[in-house]
Amino acid sequence: MPGAPRSETKRSGDRYRVVVVDDEDLIRRLASGMAGRLQVEMFTAATAEEALDLLGRTRVDALVIDVMLG
Repeated sequence: MPGAPRSETKRSGDRYRVVVVDDEDLIRRLASGMAGRLQVEMFTAATAEEALDLLGRTRVDALVIDVMLG
């Protein structure tokens, strides 16, 4: 249910899910490349609309947003 509080905790070994929203392809590729080293599951979106669609169907732990999306 959208807006419902999430109370579950991470189990040992679970990766955090991070979304990076940036209109620059290079930034999204760099973020994806860092995912393995950071041991996170990385998702990327090029637009706010893509990010909202992704967030509507995927549970995430963190969101990194380019505040100057073009």
